[in-house]
Amino acid sequence: MVTPNFQRILIFFAIIFQMWLSSCDLGNSPVISVPQPPTELKANAQSASSIGLTWKPSRTAVIGYDVQVYDELGTPLQTVKLGVVTSVVIRNLQEGKLHVFHVFARSQDTISRFVEIRWASASRFSGRIRSEEHTSELQSPCN
Repeated sequence: MVTPNFQRILIFFAIIFQMWLSSCDLGNSPVISVPQPPTELKANAQSASSIGLTWKPSRTAVIGYDVQVYDELGTPLQTVKLGVVTSVVIRNLQEGKLHVFHVFARSQDTISRFVEIRWASASRFSGRIRSEEHTSELQSPCN
């Protein structure tokens, strides 16, 4: 049997639930436009300490792109905010170190998922590259 106090508690929670439902904005919430990420990210060495990045634009409307540069451990080194362009030259990279580049598309509301490329810059050198071929004979473990 349900006691009168239990009934009052149930009615109280039913009223609270009804008030909560009526306060919900069903259908009138703003729409957030999440852009598609750029595609086909490519890197091209410009010098020992700079790299050119190019990509195909997002398939959705964007107001620009962000390029984030990290070292090999994931420490952020720099962020470059761009307009609606599909290339950039990133300078002041450490020669011989691995760098990770994330490119995001930016809409009025938010940013896309990123596309990533990893690049290790190296200096060019002049002179002859000497190559020595080393061969070794493998012994079969069955002999």
